[in-house]
Parts: sequence; C-alpha cells; structure tokens
Amino acid sequence: MKTSVLLEIILEEGTDMETLLDMVSSWAVDGFKVDKKYKPVLMGDESSAAAGTVILHGWAENRAALELLKVQPLVFAVWKDTVVEPMLSSYE
Repeated sequence: MKTSVLLEIILEEGTDMETLLDMVSSWAVDGFKVDKKYKPVLMGDESSAAAGTVILHGWAENRAALELLKVQPLVFAVWKDTVVEPMLSSYE
C-alpha cells in the first residue's frame, strides 16, 4: 500500500528546486517516488542567504522505503502525510 510522505530536505546553498527534485528522484530507494507536481515548500526566510530546509512530497510503497529515506544524507525528517479532517462539534 502506498503511503503519502513529506520529506524535509536540507537545502545546500546554491541548489535550485529543479536540481533538488532531480537529486531526490535519483536516490536508490526502492519503492519511493517523489511527487514532481507538488511545489516544494521552503522553510524559513526566502531572502536569507543561508541554506535551509525544503518540504517535498512523495510516496513510499513500504516500510523499508520509509526507513531508507530516513538515512539519506540530506534528509532532515520524514513524516507520513496524514489527512487532516475537521472535528465534529458536540454542540451541533
């Protein structure tokens, strides 16, 4: 079963988003596919010259792929992209 995941990737100075997506796509992680249609989200101040982190979306086909993603050199964190739904109010 495919699991939707969010990756927080360390963005090295001078790396553009297209290069970052290509790099992540080239990782030898069986069962993982990066979502190139998802616009990467830069964490922090865009005007800063310092490197920061970027959130990318993808799919992992199994637990082994999730574990392999976590040990990639530029991966800061991996989260399951859980669907968030509104809570029902007990007052309705």
